[in-house]
Amino acid sequence: DAVLLAAGSDETMTMYDPITWETVGELEGHSAWVHAVAVCKERGIFCSASEDGTVRVWDIKTKKCLRKLTGHKTAAHSVCFGPGRLVVGC
Repeated sequence: DAVLLAAGSDETMTMYDPITWETVGELEGHSAWVHAVAVCKERGIFCSASEDGTVRVWDIKTKKCLRKLTGHKTAAHSVCFGPGRLVVGC
């Protein structure tokens, strides 16, 4: 199933059905702006990068946070998946 993700200054991410544009999920967990999201369809996950300095790993189907990655000294501004790895830009 296809999903469209939208994120921004309200600390949440909203999931939309790309055909009907209906909201199919609201994801909360960050404490500041969400700057970027990246999807790994093969693993059924996506990651979100936030001004709060964390990257969160989410399960697409359950809409639950699987992991909170901390340790960044500044905001996490970008995130993407490469061959066998996750890359974060701070």
